[in-house]
Amino acid sequence: MSFYAYGKTVKYLFDEIQTFRVKDFRYSGKMFVRINDYTMFKGRYWINTKEFNDPMELFLFLMKLEYKTHPDSIKSRAWDSTKPDYDKTPVLPWNLPPGEQ
Repeated sequence: MSFYAYGKTVKYLFDEIQTFRVKDFRYSGKMFVRINDYTMFKGRYWINTKEFNDPMELFLFLMKLEYKTHPDSIKSRAWDSTKPDYDKTPVLPWNLPPGEQ
């Protein structure tokens, strides 16, 4: 996984990620991601998922990565464990009926 901002590229190998926290803003399609030992200038990134080709796939991938990294967190336990993995789609604004958006 790599992030490019302000002329710098920072790369993270999936094997090296120990901490991966996501604060998701589902209705705007944005996510605030914190990776490993984040500081003010490193390891914190805003991702606007709506700017990518498949925003829902990216959103779900990042959420599932957080759940796999921290399986005992309250957020991952709230993820419904009774459904198969392919049915676990959070309520996103582009999934809502037109009257509820």
